[in-house]
Amino acid sequence: MKYSCVLLLLATVACFLVSLSSASTTTTTTDATTTTTTTASSSDTTTTTTSSSDTTTTTEASSSKKKKHVIHYKRKVHRPKKVRKIRRNRNRSG
Repeated sequence: MKYSCVLLLLATVACFLVSLSSASTTTTTTDATTTTTTTASSSDTTTTTTSSSDTTTTTEASSSKKKKHVIHYKRKVHRPKKVRKIRRNRNRSG
């Protein structure tokens, strides 16, 4: 009984968040060093921030017209290759 009340409350909150996030989602970033992307899933909102030197514009609006979705992508950033440690099997003897 305790768990069913908690699950019902959680489902109600999730439906409320989904209805708010699906109405319109707009993200605009014009900073020289930061690109912010916001995506909405069924129960939470995730924000990912990465470094960039270009602009990213994302617009989504729910209406009867065709949805406007504009994304400006940045060129690839050249990063150094990740250095992996060599792990030797030290359990063997001899």
